[in-house]
Amino acid sequence: MPLAAGTRLGPYEITAWIGAGGMGDVYRATDTRLGRTVAIKVLPDQVAGSPTRRARLAREARAVSLLSHPSICTLYDIGEHDGTQFIVMEHLEGETLSQRLLRGALPIADVARVGAEIASALDHAHRKRIVHRDLKPTNIMLTPVAVKVLDFGLAHLESPNSEADGSTADVEAPSATESLTEEGVILGTVRYMSPEQLEGKRVDGRTDIFATGAVLYEMATGRPAFEGGSKAAVIAAILERSLPPVSIARHATSDDGSVLPLLDDIVARCLAKNPEERWQSASDLSQALKWAEAGRPHAGPPLRSRGSRHVRLAWIAASVLLLASLMAVMTMWSRDRAPLVNRPSRWSITMPEGSTLDPSPFSLAVSPDGTHLAFIASSGKGGNTLWIRPLDSIVPRKLADGAAQPFWSADSRFIGFEGGGHIKKVELATGLVQTLADTYAISGSWSREGVLLLALPPGERRNNSGGLYSVSASGGQLKPATTLDPVRAGNRHAAPHFLPDGRRFLFRLRSPDPQQDGMLFAGSLDSPERTRLFQSPSRAIYGSGHLLTVRDQTLLARRFDPISLRLEGEPLIVAEGVDQGLGGAFSVSDTGVLAFRPERQTELVWFDREGRSLGAIEQPGQYANPALSPDEQRVAVSRQDPAGGAWRIWIIDVKRAMTSKLTFGETSQQVPLWSADGRRVVYRSGSSLVVKAASGAGTEERVIDTFTNFDNPLGWSSDGRMLLYTSFDSTSSTDFWLLPLEGHRTPIPLPKSNSRWGAQAQISPDGRWLAYASNESGRYDVYVRPFPSGEGRWLISANGGSEPTWRRDGKELYYLAGDGALMAVALTNGSTFEHATPTRLFATKMSTLVNTSITRNQYVPSADGRHFLVNQAAGTPDSITVVVDWPAALKNRQ
Repeated sequence: MPLAAGTRLGPYEITAWIGAGGMGDVYRATDTRLGRTVAIKVLPDQVAGSPTRRARLAREARAVSLLSHPSICTLYDIGEHDGTQFIVMEHLEGETLSQRLLRGALPIADVARVGAEIASALDHAHRKRIVHRDLKPTNIMLTPVAVKVLDFGLAHLESPNSEADGSTADVEAPSATESLTEEGVILGTVRYMSPEQLEGKRVDGRTDIFATGAVLYEMATGRPAFEGGSKAAVIAAILERSLPPVSIARHATSDDGSVLPLLDDIVARCLAKNPEERWQSASDLSQALKWAEAGRPHAGPPLRSRGSRHVRLAWIAASVLLLASLMAVMTMWSRDRAPLVNRPSRWSITMPEGSTLDPSPFSLAVSPDGTHLAFIASSGKGGNTLWIRPLDSIVPRKLADGAAQPFWSADSRFIGFEGGGHIKKVELATGLVQTLADTYAISGSWSREGVLLLALPPGERRNNSGGLYSVSASGGQLKPATTLDPVRAGNRHAAPHFLPDGRRFLFRLRSPDPQQDGMLFAGSLDSPERTRLFQSPSRAIYGSGHLLTVRDQTLLARRFDPISLRLEGEPLIVAEGVDQGLGGAFSVSDTGVLAFRPERQTELVWFDREGRSLGAIEQPGQYANPALSPDEQRVAVSRQDPAGGAWRIWIIDVKRAMTSKLTFGETSQQVPLWSADGRRVVYRSGSSLVVKAASGAGTEERVIDTFTNFDNPLGWSSDGRMLLYTSFDSTSSTDFWLLPLEGHRTPIPLPKSNSRWGAQAQISPDGRWLAYASNESGRYDVYVRPFPSGEGRWLISANGGSEPTWRRDGKELYYLAGDGALMAVALTNGSTFEHATPTRLFATKMSTLVNTSITRNQYVPSADGRHFLVNQAAGTPDSITVVVDWPAALKNRQ
C-alpha cells in the first residue's frame, strides 16, 4: 500500500505518490530541515523483505553517490526508518522519455540533442568505472532544463584490471544465491540489452552505448529497435537481426535536414553486435551527436584493435568497402545536389580519470608527424604529469612526472619539457629522460638541426636581458639567441617557434607598453636582425603554409611564406571557441593535424559542508582567485574580458546581486586580496603590486614595481599591517616575503627552505603558523611550520594537497586534496601545533593541477566554515579537440 501523505521518514514528509517501477515506489516529499522538495524511492511492502531488492536499492545509492553530472539525477541522502529503506534524490519536473514516446517520434534534432546529453552522462559514469546496464526510456527524464539519467539499481563497477583479466565488480555485490542481473532480465529490460549482456559475457561502457543506440533508434522512429512476440524473440532479434537505417524506418520530414543521414551512421555504430565495432567511448558518441545536431559530420579517433593482425586487416577491408560505398552515394547525390566540399574531421580527447589539464597555453603539443599528442595534466595527486596519447588509440599513458611546457623534436622521437628547474628530454620509444640544461623555461621549440630555443621566465637568473636562449639537443651551455633594448624595462621575448628551415623562428614581444605588447617578430639564429610582423593577442605558430593565431576565441590562419616572411591575403577562420587564456592553447603538426583546448568557463558556486550546491553568485565566465570580503557581503575576483583580452578585477555584491568592474586599462590586473577592514583591495597589475579603494574611488597606489607574472599577493599578517607575498627567485627557491604597508615599505624575506616551495601560503589567524604547499616530496602536499621562524614543520595532507586556507577562528584548516576533494583538519589551540586526521568534506570540480603562477586559490570558506565559495569548471570536463586536415576548412572558404 502506498504511503499516505503526511507520513514521515526521518526528516522527510511524504506529500504525494509519483509512481512505481521495478525498483520501488517513488514519492514527492519535503525535507523539513531545508524546506526543499525531494523525490524518495521506497521499497514496497511486498518486496521490502527481499535481500536482492534491498541490495539493488543500496547499489543504486552507492553508484549515484560517486557521480556528479548535470544529466544524472543527484542523490541527497540514504536512510532507513522503522524498517523502511529509502533513498532521497532531487525532485525533477517533466516527463520520462517513455511517456514522451507515447506521442510518437521526436524531431530529429531533438533526438541528437537528447542523445548527446545521455551519452555525456554515461561518459561521466564510465570514468568512475560505473556501467549503468539498464538504460531505457523509463530511466531517462526530460526536464525543462536538462535530460536526466535515472535508476542505477543494476549498475556495476568495473574492476581496475577488467580490461586485462575480464573481471568485474558490482557496486555492491549480491549474495552467492541471488543474481541481480538475472532479476534485471525478469524486470523487462531485454530489448535494450547488448548481445554480450544477454550471453553473460563481460560488460563495459560499450554495453551502455548499445543501449543508447536502441534508445536513439526508438526516439527517431517512434518504435522499439528490437521487437518480438516473446522475450525469446526479442533476444533473437538482438543477437541476429540487422535493423533498417533510421532514415528508412522514420517517416522523414522537411525539418530532418542534414541530421538524419548523419544519425544513420551514429546509430548503426552504436548497435554493432561486436563491441569492438561500436563507439569506444561515450564521450566520442556525445561529440558525434552534437555535430549531427549541428548538421555537420564527425569522425572520431580510429578504434583501438584488441585482436590479431587479421582483425586489423578486416578493418582495413571494411574501411575500403565503406569508402567505396560513400563514394557511390556521393556520386548519386551529385546528380541532384550541389557538389560536396571537403571538411576536416574532429573529435575530443578527455583527460585521464581524476586529472585536469594544465591551464598554461603551452600544455599541449602535437607531434610533427601528426601521430601523437603530448599534454600536461595532473597526476591525480596534484602533481604535473606529461601524458602521451597516440591518435590511433584511446588510451593515454604517463611519460614523466613533474613536467611542464612540452615541445617536440622535429623528427617526433623526443619531447622536450621543463621539470623542476631543468630542461629535459624524454625519448618516446623508451621513456628515457635526460637533463639538457639547468634553467626554468615557460616555452620552447626544437629545430630540425637539433637546437632548442627557450623562453625563460621573469626572475630567472640568466634572463636579465629578457631575450630568448638556445641550447643543443644533446645538452650544454645556454647561449643568448635574441637581445632587447635595455632602455625598455619590463620587455621580454616569449613563445618561440621554429620555422621549417630550422634557423629562423617566430617569437612574441611582451611589454608593459600596450602599443608594443604582443607584437610578433621573425628572428634568426644567424643574425640579430628581426622582421616585424603584426600585433597579436596570442602567440603564433606556422603550419601548412599559414600563420595561426587566436583572436576573440577564434583560431585564424593567414597565408605566410616562411622564406620571404611575407603575409598574404586576409585571415581565415579555422576553428571557433578556442581557449585564448594566456596566449592561446593550440598546436599543429606538419601533416595538417590541429589540437586545441576549447574555451573553458568557470562559475562561482556556494556549497555547504556536505557538498550541496546553494547556487551560483554570477553567470559562468573566465574567473580566477576569488576573495571574500571580511563582512562576507562582497567577492573580489579576477575575470577575463569575454573577448579574450586583459584580466580585470570585479566586485560582486552578493547581497544586492550587483557586479561592477573595479579596474580598467590595457594591463591585466589579477589576484585580488581584501584589506582587513574591507575598504581596500590589493592586486597584481602588470609588474606592480597595487592598492585601490574597494569603492572604485580614487587612483591606484603602487607599492612594489618589481612584480612578475609569477609573483602573487597571498594574505595578511594577523595585525593586518604586513602583506605576505611570493616572489620567484630561480637561484634558490620560491620565496615568501612580508611587505610593510606603513613606513619604509622594505620587503622582509622569510627564512628560505632547502626545498622548492609552492606559492600558496597563509598565516594563521593568531599569527603563529604558516600553512603552505610544497612539492619537495615529488608531489604537492600541505605543510604547516612556525611563523615567522620556520623551525620545524608538520605534514598535513595524506595523499597530495594544495591551497591551504585557515578558518577565521583558527580552529580548522582546509585544503584541496590530490583527488579534487575539499578536506578539513581540526586544530587545537595550544602552546604547540596539534591537528586531527584530515576529514573529507565533499568532492569538487576544481582543478587539481598546481600551477602557482596562475592559481592562488579556487575556493574561499565562510568565517564559520559552514559554507564554501568554489570557483569550479562550468559545463563538460577538460578536453582537447583534435582536428585532422584542418587546411580543408580554409579551402572551403577561399
